[in-house]
Amino acid sequence: MDSLPIPKLPGYIIDDSPIRRNGRTRTLEYKSGYSYVQSLEEESEIDKSRMFPSSREDAPLAASLRIPTTEEKFIPSYVTLDGKVLKFEAFLKDEIPDSQGDYSIRKFSVWYYLVDNSLKINEIKQENSGLTQGTFLKRHKVPRMEKDSRPKDFLTWRDIRVGEILNVYGREITITNCDKFTRDFYKNEGIEQGEQVNIPSDPYIMRRKAAEEKTTPKKDIDRRRRFLDFNRKVLRFYCMVMSMKM
Repeated sequence: MDSLPIPKLPGYIIDDSPIRRNGRTRTLEYKSGYSYVQSLEEESEIDKSRMFPSSREDAPLAASLRIPTTEEKFIPSYVTLDGKVLKFEAFLKDEIPDSQGDYSIRKFSVWYYLVDNSLKINEIKQENSGLTQGTFLKRHKVPRMEKDSRPKDFLTWRDIRVGEILNVYGREITITNCDKFTRDFYKNEGIEQGEQVNIPSDPYIMRRKAAEEKTTPKKDIDRRRRFLDFNRKVLRFYCMVMSMKM
């Protein structure tokens, strides 16, 4: 005896599909730390393989795909590298204009951001230097200045070494030291940073200090203070006059 057909009325409908999709189709996927757009045809083929396995051997595999697993959660690279900065110390030998070979030593702190491979340079303030100090180079990707470099070839963390010269838009900046985090980062990558390099003394600053030591500062005379200290104090002298008659 054949079974009676079930009428299509509320409360009588039975859904036999193994997977029921109520949400919107997702086309944004992540692979190796990069996001890409997945075509709808690829996603439909993957869903069909999960919903309708080709053989009985694939049936347990398809059923396991619907069960949530405890795999490691994927973390993009921009999340893991956010806030990680390589810090260096450096100096620049800058020539003084209208002078006979004189130069000044400018000290810098170099910051390299791993999240986007950008570089930032700040100048350490020195008193009476006569220069506009502070931000020397704003944060951005710095192109290479070599002749054989490509147009879109930028400086990376592999180009920054202690004791070597970093060419930034034609300015030769000497790297002298780095912090502990930076040394550990390079060591994990198989690169050993050199020992700390001493910064040479600035002849311009040395001459200014020598000139200041020679000149004796003038003492400011406070007339009001002098009036209060010596008020009603009088020096009295006794004398006599001898008159000689001619």
